Amino acid sequence: MADWNFTLRIDLGDDAMQTTLDVADALEQVAARLRSHGGWSADESAPIKDVNGNTVGSWSVVGDDADSPLGDPPTELADAWRRFQAGETVEPWEVRALDEWRADRAQEAGY
Repeated sequence: MADWNFTLRIDLGDDAMQTTLDVADALEQVAARLRSHGGWSADESAPIKDVNGNTVGSWSVVGDDADSPLGDPPTELADAWRRFQAGETVEPWEVRALDEWRADRAQEAGY
C-alpha cells in the first residue's frame, strides 16, 4: 500500500461547523465509518456531513486496485457498494450483505 494515500477535508464556516466540538463530531463520524471497514478499496470516498446534514467536506483513499485487499464486490452488490461509497442510502439488507462481504475479504487478507 505504499502508493496509497488518505485525504480528509473539512470546510469551516458552515453554521454547524465553527467550533472545535463541531470538527470533533465530524471526525467521530468519519472514524465510525472507517471502523466499519474491513479494508480499503481504491479510489474510495465519502462525504462528511454536519449535524444538520449539510456536506462540509469529504475523505478519500486513492490507490492501486491491484493492492486492494477487498477488490470488487460481487456483481449483485456492486450498486449498493457504489452508493455506500458515495454516502447515499443503502438498504439494511444491503448493509448486512456488504458487511459480510467486507469481513470475509478482510479475513482472507489477514486483517
